[in-house]
Amino acid sequence: MAEKNRTQYQGLALPDTRASVWAAESSYTQAGPTPGIPVADNSTNMVLQSSGTQSASKSLDIRSSKGGLVTGDEGARYIWKNTTDSSSSYRGWDAPSVLTSFESVRWTDASGVLKYTTEPDAVTLANQVVLVAYASRDTSRSSGEYGVEVSIRATAGTWSNVTVFATSFATPANQLRSPCLVVLPSGRVLCLFWILTMLVVLTSGNITVMTAAQTGHWEHRTACVPMSSTAQRAQHIESRDCAAHIQMGSCY
Repeated sequence: MAEKNRTQYQGLALPDTRASVWAAESSYTQAGPTPGIPVADNSTNMVLQSSGTQSASKSLDIRSSKGGLVTGDEGARYIWKNTTDSSSSYRGWDAPSVLTSFESVRWTDASGVLKYTTEPDAVTLANQVVLVAYASRDTSRSSGEYGVEVSIRATAGTWSNVTVFATSFATPANQLRSPCLVVLPSGRVLCLFWILTMLVVLTSGNITVMTAAQTGHWEHRTACVPMSSTAQRAQHIESRDCAAHIQMGSCY
């Protein structure tokens, strides 16, 4: 029988448990891993198909979280996790407007030195750091128990607090600090809030501006929108109005 050898052979390999590779006489490379065929834990009419890419030795668990049709608002839903994850680590997706958790920035029941925190305003920076400005009363603050603070949430989830303004003069019951945060295109952060002028016995006020290139150090800038705090219009113009002018470039 004639013998014919070629430098390259092409063929179609079919899985056969009886076959084995003759390693000593073989030279080959292995293709990258591909997703395997999903295996159901229970007998159902649902059939899953896998596609795309998958890292070596990767294994996923997929579970139905809601029954329903294939598409539409009332469609079926599923969740997934890595097989090695705990049973409570299934992942899914919620609309951005859905509240899934909450945390206290500054908690108080008024029995300690922190008497209250009010009028919060929050922004998220480009690096995902969150800033929250609010009026506060802290009797342990040596610079004055009434003031404005900014709490900073790092990407690691930890909170820190910075006092932006403090005074020993009590805020009248009918007045608000109304702090507001504005992020400028340059990345600098402005904090605007009402301050009361003591020279006129708390009958006039200003919106003052504090700025920070870094969230931990605030510097005083300028005041804008001076007016009588007893005037009728003062009840309708707050620091957020001045912030709108700043974003449009007509103030600051």
